This record gives sequence, structure tokens and C-alpha cells, in this order.
Amino acid sequence: MTTRVTVGIDIGTSSVKAVAVDDDGTVVRRSRVEHEVYVPTPLRFEHDARCWYDGPLQAMRQLFAHDAGAEFEIAAASVAAMVPSLAAVGRDERPIGPGLLYGDERGHGGSGHPGENGELSRFLRWLATNVGGAVGFRPAQ
Repeated sequence: MTTRVTVGIDIGTSSVKAVAVDDDGTVVRRSRVEHEVYVPTPLRFEHDARCWYDGPLQAMRQLFAHDAGAEFEIAAASVAAMVPSLAAVGRDERPIGPGLLYGDERGHGGSGHPGENGELSRFLRWLATNVGGAVGFRPAQ
């Protein structure tokens, strides 16, 4: 018998979590893939950004690896992530350089809500200037 599920994935600060919920709202599967937060200096907070790329895939594999005989139909999926966070990617669409996390000093300078205070634009500027091989943007001239 096939169980229809909706999948939720949360890319969080310390792990990627996934749940599969059936049409009645019952959680039928859950998984978690932990990852590290790096603090290279007191006001810098980073991830190896590959955890943002690979973590959801690993969580999905874990989610449905429990019963080889069980069948699932994924009706919908939703992904959420901590914000603001940003990483540069190379031509192969894989993360390169550090994944900068909310609160990192490289985004400081604004006030109020992080999504509105320019933290992301400062992250982008820092990554464009400091991570060679990134695609999709150029440092300001």
C-alpha cells in the first residue's frame, strides 16, 4: 500500500531536519542530519555550506530508508532555512567558501530586523570580494 505524504525540511543552525506527514497529519517518518557551526573568531559564525546543499538530500534518504517494503507518494514538499545566511557557489553549482550565518560580523552595520537591515547585502559584498571562483555576481568596481 502506498502512503501519501507531505515532506517538510528545515535547514537549521545545527542540523537539517525532515518529516513526512500523512494526509491525517500523522508524522510517519522523521530524520535529522547534524552539522557543525564554526566560530573562527569571536564574532564570525559559519557553516561548511555543503551542509545546506547535501543535508536535505541526506535527510530525505534517511527519511525513507527505514522500510524497504514501504511505499510513499510525496504529494508536496516545503523547505525552510535559517536567515539571513549566504554562501557563494561555483560553476558546478556547489558551495565554495564559508556559509555566513546570521549575526556574523561580516553582516554587521544595520539595525532592526536582520532581513531588513542590509545584513544580506553586506554578506554578498564580502563573499564577492573574498571568495574567488564564485559565479552569479561581480565585486563592485
